[in-house]
Parts: sequence; structure tokens; C-alpha cells
Amino acid sequence: MKAVVLKQPGTVPILSYIDIPEPSIKSDELLIKVLSAGFCRHDFLVMNGTLRRGIPSDPILGHEICGEIIEKGEEVENLNIGDRIVTLLTQSCGTCEQCQSDNEHRCENGIGIGHGSQGGFAEFLAVKQNSAILIPEFVSSDIACLLTCPIGVGIQALTDITNIKPGSSVAITGASGGLGIHVAQIAKAMGCYTFGITSSEGKISSLMELGLDEVILSSDDLEFSEIIQAMTADIGVDVVIDCVGSKYFSSCVSSLASNGKLILLGELGNAKAQVNLAEILFRDLTIKGSTGARRKHVLKGIDLIKNDLLRPVVHTKLPLKDLLIAFGWMKENKLFGRIVFAD
Repeated sequence: MKAVVLKQPGTVPILSYIDIPEPSIKSDELLIKVLSAGFCRHDFLVMNGTLRRGIPSDPILGHEICGEIIEKGEEVENLNIGDRIVTLLTQSCGTCEQCQSDNEHRCENGIGIGHGSQGGFAEFLAVKQNSAILIPEFVSSDIACLLTCPIGVGIQALTDITNIKPGSSVAITGASGGLGIHVAQIAKAMGCYTFGITSSEGKISSLMELGLDEVILSSDDLEFSEIIQAMTADIGVDVVIDCVGSKYFSSCVSSLASNGKLILLGELGNAKAQVNLAEILFRDLTIKGSTGARRKHVLKGIDLIKNDLLRPVVHTKLPLKDLLIAFGWMKENKLFGRIVFAD
């Protein structure tokens, strides 16, 4: 089968589009033909060498995957050859305490798809049955790969982690990126007043067309927290979902209202963030990190799409062999939404 192998990370990573053996499956696994795969910032950070921990040599990346089942093990139940599935982010065992508690993304025996094990930047992939979710017909394959990440990731952050309520005010950094653009729509679908923060002036109108209430252009000359405070009569917002990380950390904290919550969903660089601890203490702020998604979050995303409350945003589709082009576009901040590979 064809696959893209990362031979050497760097500012210009070295990739090989080569033939490798097709994976074999175990009794509890599925063999899928990859129909589409999203290009996540995680893939970018592995490719440029920022993320190295847990990455094997010559990895095949890609954890946002939609595929068609072409073979299944004898222990697989409720899934059939010809079914389309989306994968979770971890090859989960289904039997450990975490899996039995519906925390598949924290499986005690799990291996990250496209991180510690082979990912979806290949023609075929072996997947644990516990890591596969059936896709209904109304969700096209081109967008189905986005159901776990970024959509499920955003739903987990706004529900389990934040426990957000309708009427809350939410600011989203990196709102025009592949993660932020979906988090913003999910927050809006949950009845929140949304502030999208972007560093790209040319993307403002497109964000407004998606239904965001306010869009703020971030710049080096003015902290976006000052704009948020001015727009909220110096109250601040209830929640900030930070998809950018250390670069905006201080402004995110300053954007919060008393008893506000900052949820960290991404780190685009590798820098350290500074914070005034007294500001957290005396304003009763909460700062949490969130990664991954559970099966229930993917199913919630499917429901939002069915009810026209969420529109997955695909910047463009590319053949898998053009992975380096996608890398360059992301590096230059040219994307609005996700790039999807679909040959």
C-alpha cells in the first residue's frame, strides 16, 4: 500500500511517499481503506520537530480518519464489511478500567493513532473495534474524518471540562484555524455568546458568516483582552478556549471575568507562559487542560451536523502525496478550517 513516511522532521521535513506492506489484523480489529484524513496541528508539530516524545522513527502520521471496513476479525461485533467508520484518537483495548468507564481516550493499554502507532496517512489502517464509530449516511466521508478531532475534542472541552451553560460568554483564540473554527460553532450551538479571536484580517468576514457574535483581530499592538474588557463593560468573559497556547496565555487570563475558566486546547509553539498567581487567586479563576475525545462526543458531533447546528469547515482537499504542500500552507497561516487528504 501507499503511505507517507516522515523520514526526518525539520523546518522542511523530509517525507517519502512509498509502498509498504498492508497491515494484518487481529481478532478484535478491523482493516479499513482510508477514505479521508485530516491534517491537524499535531501532525504539523511532529513534522517540524517540536513534538518528539513518544514518536517512533519513520512514523506514519494522521489521527483524523474516516475509512471503509474491508476486513474484520472474528471477535468484531456490530460492524460489517462495507461500513464507514471514524476512528477515535487511540487504539483502545476496550477491557481496562478506563475503557469500561467510557474513557477510551485514556485507555491504560492505548497507543495514539498517528503518534505511537501507524496513522491514517496511508491507504489502509488496522483499527481496534473499540476505536471505531459507525458513520451515518448523511455525513459525507470528506468531513467525517473531522468528527473526533477537532469536533469531538471541542465538544469535550465545552461539556465535560467546562460544563458550560446557555447564555455564557465564550472567547476562542485561533478561531479561524481547524480546531478553533469548530469550537466556536459548537459554543454557539450550545447557546453561548461567542467572541472569535483571529490574527488574520482576511478571515474575519468568513467567521462572521459562520454565526459568531463578535470577531476580534489580534495584533502585537493591542492585547485582545483589552478589547474584550471594553466590549463587556470591564466584566470579561465566562470562558476562554485557548487553541493557540503560550503566545496568548496572559491575554487569555486577562480576558476572564471573576470565576472564569480558561481551557487550554492547544500549544502552537514550545514556549513558557508567565502568569500573575495573585490574579488567579483573587479572581477565583480556573485553568484546565483538555485533550482527546470520547465516543459520546463524536456521537454528539454527528447530532449537531444532523440538526444543521455545525458545519465542518474544509479549507481544501488534497491528494495524500501533497502532504508537504499542506505543511507549507499551515506554516504560513493560510488555512481557514482543515485540510483533508482524500485521493
